[in-house]
Amino acid sequence: MTANELRIGNYVKFPNVTDEEYSQIEAIGITIDERKMAFGYNVDEIYDFDDIEPIPLTDELFEQFGFEKKVDLFGKPKNTFPLDYIFTKDGLYIHKYTYPENVDVYEFRFPNIDPWIYSPVKLEYAHQLQNLYFALKGEELELTQKPE
Repeated sequence: MTANELRIGNYVKFPNVTDEEYSQIEAIGITIDERKMAFGYNVDEIYDFDDIEPIPLTDELFEQFGFEKKVDLFGKPKNTFPLDYIFTKDGLYIHKYTYPENVDVYEFRFPNIDPWIYSPVKLEYAHQLQNLYFALKGEELELTQKPE
């Protein structure tokens, strides 16, 4: 992960000093040398970029960000293609596919555009979803539910 991938307000994982577990925390600042990042509400907590990790997207995380899961896929039986369902929020559509290898893939697609004409945007991490939402909506994507 590099500094140019992150914006202030992105959620990332960083090592917990006491038990070496990872915690979700909100980035509040990036230093001038772009190798350190301040986390939480205490600027004394500064970590090197090598110490932080992106948060992988999950169905639960989409719901925590306030997306609605749409299961009815245009009246087609589920097994006819790998699309599991669609997450929607404020006019955005994120398609979730599960392939036979049990690999989950999340893709942003523009509505009403033939998927054969363009390449969809694949999303793997929470900060990518946050950045896409901000770029398209001009608003921060905040957690509406706290992680369990």
